[in-house]
Amino acid sequence: MAALAAFVLAAVLGVGAYAFTASNTVKPVHAGLGDETISGYEVKEQEFIFGTEGRDIKAVKFKLSAPASAVDAAVLDAAGNPTTAEYEGNKCVEAGNDEEWLCTLEKEVANESANQRLYVLAVEHGAVTIE
Repeated sequence: MAALAAFVLAAVLGVGAYAFTASNTVKPVHAGLGDETISGYEVKEQEFIFGTEGRDIKAVKFKLSAPASAVDAAVLDAAGNPTTAEYEGNKCVEAGNDEEWLCTLEKEVANESANQRLYVLAVEHGAVTIE
């Protein structure tokens, strides 16, 4: 009888332990390495908007070759690479659809140089972050 009770107790404990492990679930996850081509945008149909005296550039409107979720722009008065400061405070908003953008410059840029350049940062998904 003691042997039968021990067997029943062992069976009950075994089923109880199985019940606890059977109730655990692990959701599927993705892990691994992937790659994709990063291609730039073609900026076209640039339209510069000047301040009241007609000398300084205060905004620029343009179209991108593909949709973008976020855009930032800078106009430099000389050739070179823009720094974070040239982008700071500029506001770019969609102007019709996600391929057309209007960027208002925080500081108007003097239109006195033959080396002026328009720089556009754009991303298809997410936000433009400049550090």
